[in-house]
Formats: sequence, structure tokens, C-alpha cells
Amino acid sequence: MGWALEVSVLAIGSHRFVWGTMSLVWIKFGYPRVSGLIEKITPAIGKAATWTIVFLLVIDMVLSGVVILRSAARREDEAPANFLEEYIDENYPDEVVKRNWRNIRFGAYEP
Repeated sequence: MGWALEVSVLAIGSHRFVWGTMSLVWIKFGYPRVSGLIEKITPAIGKAATWTIVFLLVIDMVLSGVVILRSAARREDEAPANFLEEYIDENYPDEVVKRNWRNIRFGAYEP
């Protein structure tokens, strides 16, 4: 999901001063503290955390792809063939797909 910047307080076009001020505050105060915390992480913990994040992101990408593929199959009136497809149909109906992936286009069909 993307930001609705045209109605946001942080709209880029009309609030450049706010963004500039926030970036200066971050560089002066936020980044040094975060960097110091990161430097305290041991290499072993850092490596484990990195691989955990990579694993979770891969799961997220695979699940998103499977949901999109099942959504396309539903539009073709294909019945669920297994437990996973039934689970996706129950938990990711077209309304959820449309809300979570707003910019996706399925040819002439809009979910």
C-alpha cells in the first residue's frame, strides 16, 4: 500500500521544509544513536538477524505471489484444488486482494 501524499501532512510538494527539517534532525540526533546500537551487535547475531529477515521476506514474496496467482485462477472460475487454495480463497478474497494490491491490473478484469 502506498501513501496518500496529496492529503498527508507530509505531502512532498507543499511541505519541503518539513521534510528537510526532519532529515536534518534525523542525521544530527537519530542516526548516530541507531548506528551506535548497530555497532554493538555481534557479527554472529547480526548474521542470524539478517538471514531471519531474508527468510521472512522470501516467505512474504512467495505468499503474495501465490495469492495473486490464486486470485487470477478464481477469475477463471477454477475451483480450489487443495487445502492451500481453499485457505487462500477464505482468507484472501477479491476484496482483500484489491485493498492490499491497489495498483495491480488483471487485464480487463479489476478484482
